[in-house]
Amino acid sequence: MRASSDIPRHFPIGSRRLRWVLVIGVIVLIVLIASIQHIASFYTNFLWFQSVGFSSVWAKTITVQAGLAATFSVVLFALLWGNLTLSDRLAPLGTAPAGDELVNRWQELAGAHMKWIRLGAALLFALIGGVSARGQWNNWLLFSNSVPFSSSSAPWNGVDPLNHLNDSFYVFRLPFLSWVVGWAFSALIVTLLLCAVTHYLNGGIRPLSAVQRVSPHVKAHLSVLLAVLALVQGVNYYLQRLSLVLGTNHFFDGASYADVHAMRPALVLLIAISVIAAGLFLYNVRQQGWLLPVVAVVLWALVWALVANVYPALVQSLVVNPSQNTKEAPYIQDNITATNAAYGLQSCTSSASPTSSCVTAQNFQGDGTVTASDVTGNSLQAQTNNGQRPPARPNRHELHLPQTTGFPWVLHNERAEHRPLQPGGRAGGEV
Repeated sequence: MRASSDIPRHFPIGSRRLRWVLVIGVIVLIVLIASIQHIASFYTNFLWFQSVGFSSVWAKTITVQAGLAATFSVVLFALLWGNLTLSDRLAPLGTAPAGDELVNRWQELAGAHMKWIRLGAALLFALIGGVSARGQWNNWLLFSNSVPFSSSSAPWNGVDPLNHLNDSFYVFRLPFLSWVVGWAFSALIVTLLLCAVTHYLNGGIRPLSAVQRVSPHVKAHLSVLLAVLALVQGVNYYLQRLSLVLGTNHFFDGASYADVHAMRPALVLLIAISVIAAGLFLYNVRQQGWLLPVVAVVLWALVWALVANVYPALVQSLVVNPSQNTKEAPYIQDNITATNAAYGLQSCTSSASPTSSCVTAQNFQGDGTVTASDVTGNSLQAQTNNGQRPPARPNRHELHLPQTTGFPWVLHNERAEHRPLQPGGRAGGEV
């Protein structure tokens, strides 16, 4: 019988290769099983587009999705690879810090394979971040093919009265820009965390040290990343400020009194604080300790909590709600003006002489579509009551629609609603 010392401890080369082949085969099989539903959906969409003669549309969609995934994967890989390589080059020379068994063990096991570890980590996170861009193909097509809306007949010459931008910006450009800024913020967070872990494992961050816990080069690297992160968040605040015109509330769509008089100034203040914080992070490169950045971050969080959340809520409760009809009147009127222009209803006239064909809550109960007998000459008499429930003897008004109007009208909750379906299935505005 052979002694235990005579038994080989390693598999032959052929056996090791076979083991790796089996492992890779099992991984591929698991991926295929997990993706079988997506593969079936992919092939079904191809067959459907082919059956209706729109194979080019399907091909364009797939091409754009693949292009976005590849582009953002490359960008994120370059960001991660560059910063992780810099983290290794900034590692302090000499032995690992005493007393940190985790760092010592890591450097013994992975010290000779750091290049491949960096490559694997960068590839993994780059693929995850790049694939997330695939779902933005529609917003990218809108962004890359955007044109300004015609301002010949639009209210305010096609420019919104709050931000003074063409209305097309909010439809075509803002959705993709907002996503890109959010993606960049997430990418920088991942980069910052991976670099901090790398610096710790390399000995550049020594939490157990009593003298210098962060080396100067590591501090400079992390400070620059934090500064860029603060600037990206400042851009996000700017886009949030523009997006206030897309807000919704219980009464109307668009910016409200609290948005204009409380939220907009708060976002301007947050933009200024983000720029100041970025400057403090860069200034901190040549300073001792982290006092200035910590003060900036605490101030930032305090302003965000009080000015951007508590202050608008107080304005809404104490200023707007007691006299909402007065405070919100200009913004409601802007909403009505924009809605009428969007649906081509600028030529509607109003009169207080209802005819026998007037549709009211008394002769129409519940929800339903106005029939042809209720509409004569493309005109509809609808009851309006300034958003209140009708009194016992309501004041009725008559809406005379232009001859070009052919939209469906629906009576809902004792109001006449003009609700054409927009792309995505959402109903249009109310009148």
